[in-house]
Parts: sequence; C-alpha cells; structure tokens
Amino acid sequence: MPLKVKVKPYNNSFTKEFIDSECGSADPFLIKVNGFYYLTFTAPSGLMLYKSFDLLHFEKVNGTGKISENADFPAHGYAPEINYINGKFYLVCSPSGNGHYLFTSDNIEGPFKLVSENFHEMIDGSIFVDSDEKVYFTRASETGITIKEVDRNLKKEGDFAYFLNELTYKEAKVGRWNEGPHLFKRYGTYYLTFTGTHFLSNAYRVEYCSGKSLKEEDLHYKDIILLETSKDFYGLGHSMNILGPDLDSYYICYHNMTPSGVRNFNISRLLFNNYGEMWVNGPKLNNNLVISRPYYEDFGTSKDYISSKTTKNNKEFSIEYNFKGKEAKLFLEKVNGNYKYFKLSENKLSLFDHKDGKNTLIFERLLNYKYRLDVLHNLRIQYSKGKMAIYLDNVELEYDLKINLNKGYFGYFNNELVKAYIACSNYAFGSSDLEVANYKKAVPCAKKHVNKFIVEEDGIYDLVIENAAKSAYFTFIDEDGTIKKEVITLKNKNKLTTVKSFNLKKGLFELVTLKTKNVKSISLLKRDFNGKDLKLNVKDLSSLSEFDVLHRYNLANIGIHFENDRNAILTKEEYFNYEVSTDVKLFGKAIEDIDFVGLIASIKHYGKDNQFEGPYSMIGIQFVLNSEHVFINLAKYYQTITLAKFKNKYEGIVNLKIKKESDLFKFFINDELIYSYDALGHIREGKIGIYNNHASGAFNNLEIKGEKL
Repeated sequence: MPLKVKVKPYNNSFTKEFIDSECGSADPFLIKVNGFYYLTFTAPSGLMLYKSFDLLHFEKVNGTGKISENADFPAHGYAPEINYINGKFYLVCSPSGNGHYLFTSDNIEGPFKLVSENFHEMIDGSIFVDSDEKVYFTRASETGITIKEVDRNLKKEGDFAYFLNELTYKEAKVGRWNEGPHLFKRYGTYYLTFTGTHFLSNAYRVEYCSGKSLKEEDLHYKDIILLETSKDFYGLGHSMNILGPDLDSYYICYHNMTPSGVRNFNISRLLFNNYGEMWVNGPKLNNNLVISRPYYEDFGTSKDYISSKTTKNNKEFSIEYNFKGKEAKLFLEKVNGNYKYFKLSENKLSLFDHKDGKNTLIFERLLNYKYRLDVLHNLRIQYSKGKMAIYLDNVELEYDLKINLNKGYFGYFNNELVKAYIACSNYAFGSSDLEVANYKKAVPCAKKHVNKFIVEEDGIYDLVIENAAKSAYFTFIDEDGTIKKEVITLKNKNKLTTVKSFNLKKGLFELVTLKTKNVKSISLLKRDFNGKDLKLNVKDLSSLSEFDVLHRYNLANIGIHFENDRNAILTKEEYFNYEVSTDVKLFGKAIEDIDFVGLIASIKHYGKDNQFEGPYSMIGIQFVLNSEHVFINLAKYYQTITLAKFKNKYEGIVNLKIKKESDLFKFFINDELIYSYDALGHIREGKIGIYNNHASGAFNNLEIKGEKL
C-alpha cells in the first residue's frame, strides 16, 4: 500500500522542537536522497546533518548529527553543501570563511572524509552539474559571482586545484559584498541566486540573475527575490533552491536573523513565469504554506514493484524512481503486459516500448561520462500533453522531448536498491504553481482557462495583462453586460498594464474572454482600501501617531528638521492611489548625488538602523533634491535606477508633490508637472513619508490624501 503522509500548514518558526541546535542553523542547504531531505548548515564544530521526510520535522542522523570526525575537520565549517555525482556524495565547505575543503562519502549519512587540501576560492562554494554533465563550482566574489568549470578527469580524487574555464557575473552583485551563490536549471533556463550585503544587515537579501546560457553576456540581473525588514522577520539570505516533494514545485531555503543574533532555517515557495522570472510567494514567519506532496508515494521492499494505482490521467504527471543495478528497468504506462521502460547503461539512457513481447527503442540519450551501475541513481520524468522532461540524478537532460504517453501503472523490475522510494504526482512543467495563491493575487484555475480565477477574499481586483507586442487587443463582457474592446499601447513589450478594476466577492470569477491578440498573460491583483487623509506640520503634531519615526528629528519654526545621517518619518499603513505633498527647505551645501532630502512613496522593506546599506535602502520611489540637483529614483537598494535628474533651479521653500493613479506616477514642484513615470504594475502599494540622507532640510505641511490599504 502506498504511504499516507499527513499534510499540514507549515511555519518558519523553527525552534528546538524541529532542529535541536543551540547555535541556530545559518547557511542552510538541502539535498534529497531516496525520498528523504537532508539538511546541513554552519555548525560550531564538525559537520552536522539532519534528516526529514516531510520537510516539517527533522532528526539528527546517527543520533548525534555528526557526519565527520573532528580530526578530519580543519576548522569551523561555513556554508557546507552536498552534491551527489555518480556514486559519491561531495561536501564542500569554507573553514572560517577562508578557502574551501572537499569531503566525500559513499553514504549520505556519512562518515565524510577529508580528501583535499585547502583549494582556496574565497567563500561559499557551491556545485552545479549541467545538462552536458559538466561540473561547475560557483563561489562568492568581491566583483560578482564567479563560476569555474571543474576538470572531471582529475587523477587525484577531490583535487580541485585544476579548473578549466572561469566566468564572473558582474551583474550578480549586491552592494559591496556577496555570499551564498546557488545555480540551478529549470526547463532550459539558468537561475543564479546570491545574497548581500552583510549578514548583520536587517535588509540582508537574495537577488537573482537568469538566462538561457552560462555565458557572461547571457545571464542577466533580474530582481530582488527575497527581502523582509519587519521587526519579527528580517535578515533573510544565504539561500538555495530545491525541488519539492510533489516533483514539480520549487522551494527556496534560507536563514533569518533573530534579535539575539541566532540565524534560523526557513523555507518559502518559489513561483515562476515563462520568461526567466521567479518570485517568492509571500515570505513570512508563520502560516507560511502547505507543502504539496505526490498523490502516490511508497518504498519498495523487493526488486520488482508495481504501483497499486495508475497515473490519474494521460495529460500531465511526474514520476520519480530511485534505483541501482545494470538490469534495472523503470516502467510506466503499464496495462496488461505492455509498457514503456527506461534503462540506464554506462554511457546512455534509453526508453523502450515493450509491446506484445517485443522491445522497440523510442528514445536514447548518449551520456558524456561513464556511469556506475552499482550505485544509487535517481530518475524523474515530467509529462504534459505530448512533451517530456527527463532528469537523471537531478540533472536536466531533456526538457522538450516530444512523446505521447497513456494512462497506466508504474514501477520497476530488477531494482537492487533496498527500500527504493517511488512517487507520482499530478503536476508537471510548473502546473503546481497555478494552485498556489499569492496572498495578493486571484489564482487562475488552469492553463486552458486563463479567464477563470479563484477569488479567496472579497475586494477590489485590478485586471493586469502582459503583452507580447507593443499593443494588445482584449475583448470582454463588462460588468453591465455590454461588450467592450480595449486597445492598450505600451512603451515596451513584455510589460504589465492595468486594464480595469472589478469589485469581486469570494468564489469563482469568470472573465468572459471573446478575443485576445498579443496577450501573454492575464492576472487579477487584489486591492482593498478605505480612505484616510493625513496632515502633519510643526504646529500640530497630533497625527504623528500615524507614522513611524525612524531615527531622529528636531523641531524648528520652519518645520520638522532632519540634520545629517539618515532619517525618515513613514506612515504605519500602506497606500495604493494617493497624492502626497510637503514643503521642504534645504540647509547647507550638499552636492553629492547620494546626499539629499525629500519625499519617499510606495515604500517597502525600509532598511532602518542599517549601517550596511546606502541611501537607497528601500524599495519604492524617491523624489528628492540637494543644492545641485533634483532626483527621481526608483529605489531598489543597490540596483537603484535614477529615472530623472534635473538641475536644481529652485530657491527658498519648495513644494514637492507626487500623484499616483494606479501605475502612473506624476511629480510636481511648486505645482508644475516635471516628470511622469508608468510603473507598469511593478510598484503597487506602499508606505509614504519624508526622508533625508546626509543632507539637512526642514519639512512642513506634509499632506497625504489617498486610498489606504
């Protein structure tokens, strides 16, 4: 009988109840082996390993968690990572952040033996195996993330002194310091995550690049993917990414910082689109997610195994096999005596059709290296509507193989692996993402019904589309029953545009689509507001309770005076559409581009009390000035973009004003429109306030009118 695993909500509040580690679990890394997830992390001495089947409860392997002898371990091991290649588990770690050592073991639970001297390469080494079976070593660099091809033909086991090609991704950089690179591949796209700036920063965060090849010119910076600066959950970083139990979803594994300085292990769900972009689905401390599992999973106890259930349909599924032995056959689509089966040889992976007692070869993938057949191997296939992806030992060999499969039983023959894990899921090619609701999105019901959405709570939803060209034609039945045609013109293709809004109730919402042209995606983004206007001036500070005061200010006749350092007054609540204005008076002669005073709006993740971040330590809009220039910045920490820069021709008291209407920002000085910016759906709601960075200024008559989230 297949296993019955209890699925329940998951919290990131890992305590000794889950991981009995006095020092926390910084720099976490997961590897899945024969159905179990193994967790390792930075430990005060030796190498530690924990084991889990459900990603909820972990226990120390071997009763102690230790997988190496202290005599074999040269120093405090930072950021250990484990990879499996053709019968060997390779563990790399950085002793006190000073170079790297390599350990190997035939068993994931150890013991791991030291097999190399220090081969240096700075810190946070990570191993990646590409589709052509080339092995790469990535590590943090002062100029970006560096990746080196490893010579797999080394005579001395574990001697990493010889690398082949070297690449440095200069776009893979966060501030002045980088850590924790992790490279993985999903359906032909490479994703490289990395962390910065400093682990003591509350805005320690994960950013990423992606592209279709590993060439320097092809892997480009995308965005911040993991960031949280709340008082309960902050300092998120040093991540890695791993396939979930349902064989289709991906999770990001990372640590957070606690006020006592302990760093703890966390998991959040990753989501993807088809354009090399990914995001984290609402990282938070509690009530985080429910980890999806296969509908069928079991551990076989003999060399032959046939599932008690068939694949649920012939349109979409994923199957995982674990096996060893040169005679092992991994079958699927079994009905009566007919089936298809995979067979691994030393230099090829083959797929046969066994029909009426005859075997016909239907696919063969030649392998570039000799594979041992007396050791553990893992095969995972994903199938959807005539297309198959194939993964051998978690290496993506194929992701667009054309083949037709039918409903049937699955299993294996002649498998020499004891208690081999086998599983089947109803998801493939990212379809599980469609069933995961972002906490601010309505969820499409299925790929073929892009006009149907599950609305989880009442509220106002914006209809947002993504175009494949500069214009899109979108026809739908409006709320009053009339047929309406929308023609949207964009500055650039592949951008998001808000078409209109709906007031929806909880339940199923169907947008009756009659015709679309050049539309890549359709989504509903929730916004639910109640209005409240705020006024703050030096004569009446009664509304100051509506704001968070970050750092210090002085009161003067002319206004609220900020002097030197970095200071802010921000609303406690977030706003969507709004108008904000303030009078500001400059003091002194600040002329550097990074020294300014002014308005900040639509702010997320403000990095207060943060000596490691610069003046752009937030996500949102900055409308600021100094004695030389006026700046309009799209603040994204280190990757901030200056949208506009003007000569400061204004004297005395200057009035700054921002109007936000959906995606459109308008900027005014003394009621004169000086700039407009279409955020195209990438900046939604956020906090509003006044700000300075190492420039002196006084603010008065701060007024906010808008829709409060």
